[in-house]
Amino acid sequence: MSPQNLADIPTGMPIPTGDCQVRQGSSNVSVTLNNTFSARPLQDGLGNDMFIEITPYYRGWWIIHAETIWNTPDAVWTYFHWGVRLTDGGAADTAKADLNGVSDIRAHVPVHSALIWQESCISTVFKLEMNTVYRCVMWWPNSSFGYNNVFFAGKDYHHIQGEFVEDGTL
Repeated sequence: MSPQNLADIPTGMPIPTGDCQVRQGSSNVSVTLNNTFSARPLQDGLGNDMFIEITPYYRGWWIIHAETIWNTPDAVWTYFHWGVRLTDGGAADTAKADLNGVSDIRAHVPVHSALIWQESCISTVFKLEMNTVYRCVMWWPNSSFGYNNVFFAGKDYHHIQGEFVEDGTL
């Protein structure tokens, strides 16, 4: 296979090796969530859930990096969290534990209307079993405080990517 410019691959499509995935936000819109919304996947700005999927041929490690930016219109310090969640490819609210029992990784973000956008990144790994479908979803588990949490869905600031590394020798 000849080399391919990663910028030429459509967002949400796996890199041709199948070992790496990248999905980016699709629209330069701000999306507001608060305690009136149920827990849900973050979306790409066009209504599509932000996730990547893999079915590894070998047992190994899925290295995940997700990033987004947040703010609030509320003139009060508020604290909320978002995360990445491992599922079996089905509903995002149904977690699937990896081989170490981990399914949910969270980032905690303080915001205030006096601040500019706050960047938040998650870097983690999940240990995966071979021949098993896994999905990693950018996830918002809800806000119990009632304040508005706003994320920006533009591709430069809203993405999830994964790289699979085989565990042991072939």
